Amino acid sequence: MGWLDLAKHSGHEHKEHVEHHEHKEDSSGSEGVNLDFSKVKNFFSVNNQKRNAVLLTTVLLLIPIILTFIIRIQPQYLPATDRWAENSVDNYFMNQIANSINSQYPNLPEQNKQTLISQQFEAFKKNNAQNFRDQVAATSAYFKTGFQYQENNISYTFLGDLDSYFFLRQARNLVQKGTICDEFRNGSCYDNHMLAPIGTPLGRSMHSFAIYYLYNVLHALNPSINLMQSSFLLPTVIAVLATIAAFFIGKKIMNQTAGFFGAMFLAISPIFLSRTLGSDSDIWNIAFPLIILWIFLEAFEAKSLVKKSILSVLTGILFGLFSFAWHAGWWYIFDFLIVVMIAYLAFQVIRSYRKGKNWGKALWSEETKSTLLILAIIVAVSVIFVTLFMGFPVFKYAWEEPLFMLRHSKAATNISLWPNIITTVAEMNAADISTIVGQTSFGLNFLFSFALLGIVLTLVSKKPNLKEGALIVTSAIIFLLLTSKSGLLLSTNLFLFILMLPVAAGVIMLLIKKDEKGEEVFDIKPAVLLTIWFVGMIFSSTRGVRFISLVAPAFAIAIGVTLGYIYQWLSTWISKEFKISKIITRMGIFIILCLILWTPVKAGIGTAQSFTPSMTRGWWDSLSKINQEAAPDAIINSWWDFGHWFKYVADRKVTLDGASQNHPNAHWLGRILQTDDEKEAIAIMRMLDCGSNNAFEEVNKKYQDTEISQNIIKEILRDSKEDAKAYLLSLEFTAKEADDVLSFTHCDPPENYFITSEDMVGKSGVWAHFGLWDFDRAWIINNIRPLGPVEGIALLQERFNYSEDEASRTYYDVQSLQSDREMNDWISPWPSYFTTNWGGCQEANLSSENNETNIPGLVCSVNRGISENNGVRTVIDFAVLNLDNYEASHLIAGAYDTATGFRRGSGRIIPSSFILLGNDTIERVKMENVSFPYDVLLDTVNKQALMVDPHISESIFTKLFYLEGRYTEHFEKFSDITDITGARIIVWKVKW
Repeated sequence: MGWLDLAKHSGHEHKEHVEHHEHKEDSSGSEGVNLDFSKVKNFFSVNNQKRNAVLLTTVLLLIPIILTFIIRIQPQYLPATDRWAENSVDNYFMNQIANSINSQYPNLPEQNKQTLISQQFEAFKKNNAQNFRDQVAATSAYFKTGFQYQENNISYTFLGDLDSYFFLRQARNLVQKGTICDEFRNGSCYDNHMLAPIGTPLGRSMHSFAIYYLYNVLHALNPSINLMQSSFLLPTVIAVLATIAAFFIGKKIMNQTAGFFGAMFLAISPIFLSRTLGSDSDIWNIAFPLIILWIFLEAFEAKSLVKKSILSVLTGILFGLFSFAWHAGWWYIFDFLIVVMIAYLAFQVIRSYRKGKNWGKALWSEETKSTLLILAIIVAVSVIFVTLFMGFPVFKYAWEEPLFMLRHSKAATNISLWPNIITTVAEMNAADISTIVGQTSFGLNFLFSFALLGIVLTLVSKKPNLKEGALIVTSAIIFLLLTSKSGLLLSTNLFLFILMLPVAAGVIMLLIKKDEKGEEVFDIKPAVLLTIWFVGMIFSSTRGVRFISLVAPAFAIAIGVTLGYIYQWLSTWISKEFKISKIITRMGIFIILCLILWTPVKAGIGTAQSFTPSMTRGWWDSLSKINQEAAPDAIINSWWDFGHWFKYVADRKVTLDGASQNHPNAHWLGRILQTDDEKEAIAIMRMLDCGSNNAFEEVNKKYQDTEISQNIIKEILRDSKEDAKAYLLSLEFTAKEADDVLSFTHCDPPENYFITSEDMVGKSGVWAHFGLWDFDRAWIINNIRPLGPVEGIALLQERFNYSEDEASRTYYDVQSLQSDREMNDWISPWPSYFTTNWGGCQEANLSSENNETNIPGLVCSVNRGISENNGVRTVIDFAVLNLDNYEASHLIAGAYDTATGFRRGSGRIIPSSFILLGNDTIERVKMENVSFPYDVLLDTVNKQALMVDPHISESIFTKLFYLEGRYTEHFEKFSDITDITGARIIVWKVKW
């Protein structure tokens, strides 16, 4: 018999069919040949439901996959420069036209001028369209060169962010050395470029190996693809896997439509894209949880015990791989799934008991045994593979780390009294509920409500009854109110509590519901998991904005479920009520639902097209010059943010980088930048280059007291080696102990390059804060704040020799501090540059308050706003230096109407000081009756002024970056480049 069942044919037909085949076989003279095209014909039949389902799944899956690839490849071609170029060319010609009109019609009202300028510009642009296009293309090409480098006569775009270069350097080591390690010490892998000059043990990371293996594959297929391009493409490959997983999760929970929309919302999520376009390792933190969840759900759905076991083992292996990719946070999805299985077990036991009133059967039902098997396998295999990949202590993170993060992530000071640098890392800034909701839902808060509703919809029937309908409507109202302006102002705990209420109601409804014949079987696992995911990641995001991206997968799946539910309910209802073809109904509803993607798709594409690398050609060339000319053992000192760039491009050791920033060296680097004493700065730099923070560690072996030990270090740094040793001996250090300390403070240091860059101006509040860190106050926060008044005041008097009044005042000041930020502020200030660019000065004749005239002076432009209240904006317009009487100098502030821009009046403000900068001298003029807490730096040589916080007005950074190294002896300019963004990068070679 052929492939088709022929029983439906008559005997005559069957006989003719057989005879026909026998005749064909005889005529061909061949044996065993039976050509039956019935299966092929059946495959192309319109009624082949299996084939149609496969094709539909394929099409629905390919759309988000293709979209993922198209969006993510955009930054490679730098489309943002096209918009920059168009704006630049437009502004150039508009300015030309504006100058012409101003000269022709000087008295024309401003509004009429603008209308005329716009009309002439549009006409000019229309008549010179090709010229415009050519100039835009040429300008865009020029902008692109600022973000590209050349290799083998091919232009490549830089990787997008900072941390990418950490993994890229390890991948380069794999290519060049066969290992990620710079060197091995006693069998341990070391990165000798971190924490210069000592280096640090290096853990393994999946990201580096993935870059390496992808490079091997792509480079074999196309030799022009280099390691950096492979690193760029890796997140796209992983994002495709995440998209596939999201599709099948949605399909598993609801239907194919849910899978399609879930995959689409993930692919176009701006917060997901912004965190992963730069080729950092964050992509794994999204992909692995989705893949794990997909396999986990498949394990529960599997019919056979063998398949359940295999899929459970695979889930455990994936947890091991996830720990390899993100050892510090892999546990979050592990903990979520453990809680889900425990909740599911409890639900099943209670349901079973309600049916049979027998605890024994309820506790040992087939479903309970199956769940316990999956739980046991996942935990056991996870222990094995997490331990295998990363060691058992990393597995312990699953239980320890959540509580630790809650207690310590944002504490003002570490227990050791050194500052907690994490408090100032941008991605660890707290986010409010409004920010989390807005960034996750494309700025369309109702989409967040839709997503939350999707959790509830997993708990109701496809054809909801009256109670279920009431639950859906009530939940929708609650979620809409929750994402309204007033709802977003709720406290985090209250917001999350209300969020969980409808889900809890749905679970309870299922728990007490009586079983009916033919009724749908409900599974609470998706609802519980999505609820925990939303609650856990929203709560985490209020501790650090980086975690908002981890809300995106739950959001995508949940909103996909909502749209999938709407699709199936509406299509069934309309088809039944209006007798319309199911195919037409489903197609129409699907197309209508796709309209909801319009704004999100534009947002996703816009995110990718506006993305440009933070690495620029200016930085690349500056660091490449160090690479080519510096000694092999040279060390680079700067603030820590760009440390990974320094290590990769310059290939030199660094004091700190993005993987080691929460280290005492941050205080020392901040002090170098903040101090006005070059001798102190050079002494600290020498100590860092001789042994990182080892000098402190040696002293602290004796005292075990950070406050005392660091004071001793600061005391000996400025002394000669002989005087420093004498001082240590006077403190009862042995000769050997003293020599051990001095080997890290007074060695013959290696070559050093010190970098000051434009970005550090905006970061001055951070590096100066840590440079000014008051260890006495840090000690008081840690040791006095927990004590009662009698004990605390007595200890202050004993430790610091305070008077009783001073001790009492300090004690109660500390007790009044409520938040970590308040404690940080109390320990150390946050100095900044009030103006970030020099303002020009002009000689002028001044008049005094006594109407004296013709007083010689300098008037310097400031033009910086200081406040805005009740429709009035106060602006400091000028700094005025009275050359006859410095003490009569002042600032002039204007009050401007915010609606019209008209100046309502003006007044005088007194700054902290005027600092007069000559060729070789600095003169500080302290002002009386100060009303504005900033210094005015007045460069009398170049006739320019700058307003700066007094803590950093004469700092080493100010002298190097703003004053070209004036007043310093140990810094020689090595490189000075302004990059395509206008940011300046100055490299100094230290003259020891």
